[in-house]
Amino acid sequence: PPPPYEPPPQEQYESQEPEAWANNAETTLLWEAINQNDMSKLEALIKNNPRVIFARAEDGRGPLFWAYEYGRTEIAKLLEGLGVDNTLTDKDGNMPEQLGMNTEL
Repeated sequence: PPPPYEPPPQEQYESQEPEAWANNAETTLLWEAINQNDMSKLEALIKNNPRVIFARAEDGRGPLFWAYEYGRTEIAKLLEGLGVDNTLTDKDGNMPEQLGMNTEL
């Protein structure tokens, strides 16, 4: 059987410190759900671990960045409504909405 689920260290959530950002199974699942515009998969991930919405991959991006990047307006609105800060920056200093292709919510 697979090992029990262990969420990433708390530092990965909401951290502005690049040392805390990491690619892992959780960020991969989040990216896949958002890239595929799979709201039910995203909601299941959030139900399993509500803090997942604050995860940051090694480039400093997380769910809100990807939602803007892929033009997933409904997902971006959900994440912002749940408290994801849209003023956080990635390792290159970009905010989530700067990754969007002229997407306005």
